[in-house]
Amino acid sequence: MVQENSSLVFHKRWFLSLFLVLSFVLAAGIRLYDLHDLPLDFHPARQLQSMLKSRGMFAAVSEAFTPAQQQIAIGQWKSQPIQEPEVMEHLAVWTYQVIGHEDLWFPRFYAILFWLAGGVGLYLLLKDLTGTDGAVVGTLFYLFAPFGISASRAFMPDPLMLALILWATWALFRWSAKQGWGRAVLAGLLCALAIYVKLTAVFFIAGAFLSLALATYGIRKIWTQAQFWAIGLLAVLPGAIYNLLGIYVYKFIGADATSNRIIPSLLISPLSYIDWNTMIGAVVGYAAFLLAVVGCFLLPGRKAKALIGGLAAGYVLFGAVFIYYFTTHDYYHLPLIFLVAIGLAGLAQWALPRLIAAIKPAGLARALIVVALLAGVGETLWQVRNDFKRTDYRSQAQFWADLGQKLQGTSTLALTEDYNGRLSYWGWYDAAYMPAMNELVHRELAGHEGDVAATFAADAQGKQFFLVTLMDDPTMTGGLMDYLQKTYPIYDQGSGYIIFDLRTKK
Repeated sequence: MVQENSSLVFHKRWFLSLFLVLSFVLAAGIRLYDLHDLPLDFHPARQLQSMLKSRGMFAAVSEAFTPAQQQIAIGQWKSQPIQEPEVMEHLAVWTYQVIGHEDLWFPRFYAILFWLAGGVGLYLLLKDLTGTDGAVVGTLFYLFAPFGISASRAFMPDPLMLALILWATWALFRWSAKQGWGRAVLAGLLCALAIYVKLTAVFFIAGAFLSLALATYGIRKIWTQAQFWAIGLLAVLPGAIYNLLGIYVYKFIGADATSNRIIPSLLISPLSYIDWNTMIGAVVGYAAFLLAVVGCFLLPGRKAKALIGGLAAGYVLFGAVFIYYFTTHDYYHLPLIFLVAIGLAGLAQWALPRLIAAIKPAGLARALIVVALLAGVGETLWQVRNDFKRTDYRSQAQFWADLGQKLQGTSTLALTEDYNGRLSYWGWYDAAYMPAMNELVHRELAGHEGDVAATFAADAQGKQFFLVTLMDDPTMTGGLMDYLQKTYPIYDQGSGYIIFDLRTKK
């Protein structure tokens, strides 16, 4: 473990404290900017699941809804798949009960708090791994990576999961440096919380735990260590119990939440790895990734290298198991942000002393480094702020409310954004879902029917109307729109939507 007085740039404690406080304040500020806008800027389909669940839960215990709204909201809640414990949703509902109404600002605010809390855990971990200078640089990357800024404003469990992974990794590293039952129990409990919140955390927790345990005890002695077994059992027990009960006993985790998620055939497709590479560039940037790879080899100490090796192995195994989602859902790569932060910390801790030694006087070198760090943060803040300001989603609420009003009391098939989630939430209307092309491709890869015409014919049975807002989806441009226009009259049409009347043919 690195000594406390390891900083050459921030050697004054008061200056270090001031810099860190300023960094976290700026990180909070950019995330709070325009937070009252609709949460459609980052994977809205996933966020809408949590939004519909929390509204339904709130409707079940609140008098803030009409009887009709209450019935719809509860039904929408019950129809959403359960994939992990609904921690964020329950936190939102408790807040709605306190303030007396639904407000999406609050669950997004909690996600921000969790991300920032993870930044504190990361800083403590990096200070132990590399030293203060590396810890500052790595933490800045975590706080101001543009993809992470957007992700940390999302109403979904991932910011909480990532924060818990970071704190669990810190606790595991501290335990590996000095074994003791207190540290072992703390590490086991934090690991358990991370895995319980979202099961996929197990890849990173297992990678960190096993690599550090092997580096601490060795392959021969590890199996005889009581603390090793205690941490492992504590870590997996809550998540294992929840998922086993949910899948096999009480069956509240349905097949729709677990099916078609693992498609091994994609592992032999070169396109999968091209897409994986694209995701890395989108989430952390190629320059940061390559510099971090170099930095991993510069991490001081055997255990630091073992830790990053274990985490990297967990990341690769995670991608191999969920290869389809890894190549289509960029937020599956969120943990890569803190892996890159560790590598950049190692590189910074190696490079900054050499830079200071090369520039005289040393005070000038320190000042230039601090200015460069602040300039990088400022540039990122300006670009992200402009991105947030450029797009305003508030009009979407009225658009979907109007569509929902038009369709009330009808039986409708719909091809709309986010698996019809926007129509359900703001339109208070549940339409049958016509899969978009990406979903049809997913079904075909998983061995199911993926034909557009056959899917439409089956799904349209008994429906009065077909609503389309995804005009440019390959499902429509591939021939279905021409077929519909030749076969069915248009019931209603406006900016951004068409409703076909399926009750009669032309």
